[in-house]
This record gives sequence, C-alpha cells and structure tokens, in this order.
Amino acid sequence: MSVIISKSYLDRLIGKYSRHFNVFTSKELGSIPLSFYAEYKRRDEKYFMTKSIPIWGVDNQQYVFVWEKETKVTKGDVQTFATELLRNSASYVPSHSEHMSSILLGVILTNKPLEKDVIKEVKKLRKLKFLKFGMNGWIECYVGLVHVDDNEVYVNKKGREYMQHFKVH
Repeated sequence: MSVIISKSYLDRLIGKYSRHFNVFTSKELGSIPLSFYAEYKRRDEKYFMTKSIPIWGVDNQQYVFVWEKETKVTKGDVQTFATELLRNSASYVPSHSEHMSSILLGVILTNKPLEKDVIKEVKKLRKLKFLKFGMNGWIECYVGLVHVDDNEVYVNKKGREYMQHFKVH
C-alpha cells in the first residue's frame, strides 16, 4: 500500500465503482502493480416471443485500471501503461460476433509534480482497435492522469466522461 495517495481517496473511489462494477484489489497488469481494477459487463438481447428464439444480442464492457505512481510520472510510463492495456486486452475482451465495444481506461494517480509533455501525452492518447475489421466490435483505450493534491484530472477529450469518479472534491 502506498503512502502518497490518501487511503480515504482510494476507499472513496472503490466505493463509487463498487456500486455498478466488480472491483478487484491487489492485481497486476503485465508488470504494472494496480491499486485496484474494476469491470462492468452489460449484455443486451432481443427475443422473438420466447428466449429460445433470439433475434440479436450485444456485449458492452468497461474496465478501469488504477495505478498509484510513487515516483514522478514520465511519458514512458504513460506509453507503457497504454501498451500494457492493449497487450492484455485479449484476457479481458471476448472475441465473438456479439461483442460490441470495450472501454479500457488506465488511470495513474500521483502527488508528484507533473511536466507539460506528460500532460500533453495523456491528452492526445486514445487508441482504437477494431476486432476482425469491426465485425467483432472495437476496443477504445485511454490513459488518464490524476494529480490528487492539486485536484487536477487529465485525459483525452473523448475519455472525459469515464473520469467523472476521479474528480477530487
């Protein structure tokens, strides 16, 4: 357990996510130790008269991986986190024709000073990967950066909606 990020902030985050997500603590993403990760899975289906006659079904998922960084965050850390998210996506994202979308959000929590090039890297980072040319859906990947002491949240413009829980009040 790290001492740089307050335990109450992490407990509050876990509490917010545990309302709708499955939350797992003490996990790793490749070589990155995670404070916790949260998964949300949703399946929508339509039937004709009975459940034995399905018309269509789709799966949508969202995963949030939280990394407490005790040392200064670098551009390499941001790129490594994005690379690990996509490299390990096969273990989280199903590959079948009813998969529609998966959002992978990696969040780095820190209290160390941030450099402008790191913030710029985070704001431009968005990776989109189509599975089987889009026939099996797609994966969106974002890396967010939260400076807890300064109450600052940085992420790509399209990823802002997924970072609402990280705002420090």
